[in-house]
Amino acid sequence: MPPSTSPHFVLVGDKIVNVANITHVDYRDIEELRVVVSHRGGMDMATGTQAIEIVMALNPAAFEGKRLQWLRHAWALHNFVGHPVMQLLSFMGAYRLALRVHDRTVPRPLGVKSRKRS
Repeated sequence: MPPSTSPHFVLVGDKIVNVANITHVDYRDIEELRVVVSHRGGMDMATGTQAIEIVMALNPAAFEGKRLQWLRHAWALHNFVGHPVMQLLSFMGAYRLALRVHDRTVPRPLGVKSRKRS
């Protein structure tokens, strides 16, 4: 039998939770990148990237439809523009500007309060 590709544990907040102990996941606030995971040890919230990782591991279908359409192509600008421009600038020795271009093309989720970009 081939090894399982699904994880046995997920990180929820600051706890490592065995997937077998998860009783319910509340996806109601997924647009704000927040999920609440109920498990035998209690209930914990995951936010940001951690919430995305949990949903991808446990129920990727929760991303279907219009709920998180920004996620589907969010990295296109970053990958097709941010990385090549960063590379060209670094070839020219403009390392700070290269990193600034890279960081400014990282996608910010719609509907989530984004931090101020410098």
